[in-house]
Amino acid sequence: MITDNKTLDRQALPVLLEQTEVAVEKVCTDGAYDVQSCYAAIKKKQAQAVIPPKSNAVMSSKAVLADRNANLEQIGKVGVKEWKKQREYHRRSLVECSFFRLKVIFSEKLRSRREATQKTEARMRCAALNRMTELGMPDSYIVQ
Repeated sequence: MITDNKTLDRQALPVLLEQTEVAVEKVCTDGAYDVQSCYAAIKKKQAQAVIPPKSNAVMSSKAVLADRNANLEQIGKVGVKEWKKQREYHRRSLVECSFFRLKVIFSEKLRSRREATQKTEARMRCAALNRMTELGMPDSYIVQ
């Protein structure tokens, strides 16, 4: 899905999940997605929502927010840091890094003007990045 710079990520999530043809087990996002429409879309896909609730979040009686309530309850018991560890929330940052690499290597802007060719250009960029990743990621070492 290609959006303009005015579209919020949380607005695009329901559409993206609807387009997904494979089973989705878990959806990990940052706190900006802590809105009912995202939880509804994730629930419709029968996936688990791993979204850190806002700091002023309270329990809700709405069935669509069951995952949010469970997250709130667990955070209350073990704290945010431990909750993130337990839910493997750190994996989200790996995805963020991939998008950062994509934008650094190929630019944030698409060169094509028509939507159909923009989609092709975006797919080509993803295919190229995936190929580079298949060839091997660099090893990182701590320098002291």
